[in-house]
Formats: sequence, structure tokens, C-alpha cells
Amino acid sequence: MSHPIAQATLRAATQMAAAGQYQAAETLLDGCDPTSDPQAVLLLRAKIAAQQGDYKQAITYWQEALSMTPDNQEAQAGIALAQRLAERRASRFYLRANFYYAILLLVILGLIGLLALTWFRGAGRSDPDEQTRQLQEAIESLKTIAADNRQGGQTGDAAMPADLKLNLSGVTLRTEGREQALTFAEGLFQAGGARLKPEAKDLLSALSRQLEPYVGRLSVCVIGHTDDVPAPAGSVYRDNAGLAMARALGVVEHLRASASLPASMFTIRGLGEAAAPFPNDAPDGRARNRTVVMRIERSGK
Repeated sequence: MSHPIAQATLRAATQMAAAGQYQAAETLLDGCDPTSDPQAVLLLRAKIAAQQGDYKQAITYWQEALSMTPDNQEAQAGIALAQRLAERRASRFYLRANFYYAILLLVILGLIGLLALTWFRGAGRSDPDEQTRQLQEAIESLKTIAADNRQGGQTGDAAMPADLKLNLSGVTLRTEGREQALTFAEGLFQAGGARLKPEAKDLLSALSRQLEPYVGRLSVCVIGHTDDVPAPAGSVYRDNAGLAMARALGVVEHLRASASLPASMFTIRGLGEAAAPFPNDAPDGRARNRTVVMRIERSGK
């Protein structure tokens, strides 16, 4: 990409995709200037789709990249691999479905045989309608069990809020449902930019050191915000959502540079002026909305 910020955005999206943060990577790519390097964006989108098992969409992206550069070997290899994986998955699904249905059929036949044997041994005096109802209930229960097995049968409680304690001036931590929301009393950025103010850097450095003991126990979603002033013409950010993503990314990078915090601890989002933490009806509120909000929960690990 031609612009350094656009290059940094693509690198960040690549790192997020490698860490499994696909939604954050896609959102960051949505904020890229579409004229910067569309082929590089398409190739990364294809990889993200393939990593999530959406081989059809991945092939579509790679084909678009080939339309720009017909001899692109990465796109050609990606299409071939995605087609093989899609065929293999379809074959596994067919075999697995047949296996479940075969087991279900055997159990149903066994129940029918057992009921018939009981009937002929003298249980025929019982109500046949009741026997039919019991058989239907058994069949429905077996169908439910089979469906649960096909879906993986995953259960479990949602992550509970972390017992996080901070000792920082200008930071508020409050419980919201199963999460804790961390907000800053003052804005962290100047208007229209994603560069942290000096006092914001000091505050975030202190915050990172207090988060360090919780590594492996917390997951942190950093949500970027902006005021309600639209991005000016010629800005490197397509809109306020792109600016918000850049702000969230900048905060995460500063936190990680200030302490030993792994990338897997963080995800990022950019809401722009939507869902602003403070009212945008006065200059003071707009200044405070040039910030991020952190939503923290106990890690599922």
C-alpha cells in the first residue's frame, strides 16, 4: 500500500488473522482505503475466509485477485487447496451423517422388535395407543441426541466477570452484566487523529503494568470511539469507524510495548461516533469521546 498508515493497517490485520481474531481483522480491512492495494486486501480476505472454513468465499476472493493478476501463484495455489479441502469436508460430512442415521435406524428397529416381542408374550392387553405414543417419544428422543452429537454438544457457562482491581486516577471500572467496562475520564487523542496524547501514554503505561499480573486470566476488547465530526476530505481514514479502529489498535500496541502482554489477550473494534460513551452535544463531550473503552472478562482458558 502506498501510504504508511495503510501499510500498518494491513500488517495489523494480518497479525490479527494469524492470532485467530478474524472479525477484528475484517473490520480493520473494511477501514482501508479501497484504492491503496486492493489485491493485497483480497488475498488476506481469502486467507481469513479459508481459515474459518468458508472455502466458497475464499475462492471468490482469490478469483478476484486473479482477475487483476492472472499469474498470481498465491491465488492459484489457494484456489486449488480450498477446492480440495471443500471436497474432503463434504465427504467427511456425508460419512458422518450416514453413520449417525445408521445408528439411529438400528436403535429404532431394536425398539420396534422389543415392543413387538413384549406384545406377543402377553402384553397385548395394554393400550396399543399408549405403546405407539411411547415408541414415538423414544424415537424423538433419539433424534434429539443424534442432532446434539452432530452439533458437537458443546455446553458451558459464559465467562464470568474478572475480579480486577486497578489503582489509577482518571480510570473508571464498572461491572456491566458478565463484563467489566473500563472508561477514561479524558480523551486519549487529538481531534481527527490516532496518535496518543503524552498524558494518555503515561496513563496507559501505568495501566499495562497493572494488567500484567492478570495475563492468562483476562481477555480485553478495546473499542475505539470518535466524536461526531465526520472525517475530513483527504483523510487517511475513510470514515470515523476506520479512525476508531486505528485508535483501538494504537492503544493495544502501546499497552503491549509497556508490559509483557500477549496479543492473544486483546481484540479490537471500532465504533466511530456510534454508541459514544459521552454526549456529543458540547466540545467537552466530543473531546472525551476521542478515546477507547475496554470491555474485560475472565479468560476462557
